Amino acid sequence: MVVFNSEINDLAPIEVELIRVGNVGDGGYLLPQGLIDSCRSLVTFGISTEWSFEQDVRRINRQISVHAVDRTSGVAAFLYSAARCLTLKGTTAKERLREFFTYIKHAVRFAMFFWKKGIRFDRRWVTDKAITKKDLAISDVLSNIIPTHGVLFKIDIEGAE
Repeated sequence: MVVFNSEINDLAPIEVELIRVGNVGDGGYLLPQGLIDSCRSLVTFGISTEWSFEQDVRRINRQISVHAVDRTSGVAAFLYSAARCLTLKGTTAKERLREFFTYIKHAVRFAMFFWKKGIRFDRRWVTDKAITKKDLAISDVLSNIIPTHGVLFKIDIEGAE
């Protein structure tokens, strides 16, 4: 390893074993081996229809608590989208049914994962200050975390980071 002057040595790359967590495409990330085992909480902003990362984290560490926040997800959001698909103009009945069943599948998958002990979901927008019931202040999320415990954050909010 190249040794830099002491002022920037902390910025030098380190060799670490990485594992993929989540899907190979969108929703997947490379993390250092053992990182998830050392965490007690996962806070994730933005899941949409892709929560393979959260599923893998929970598979690796069954004790980790998960708190996900996303205004566009949830059983109610998916069922609403499914119902809207049936009324779309300019599409064939086959296309409408395909979209309908896609959103029904998302609703079922969501319930199967997020409706478990130790997993919390808020269908709200993450904001700096909660003004409406649709908002969740980031400080409120952070206030529920014990700072001495390892916390893993995943932020994937499509450009609003």
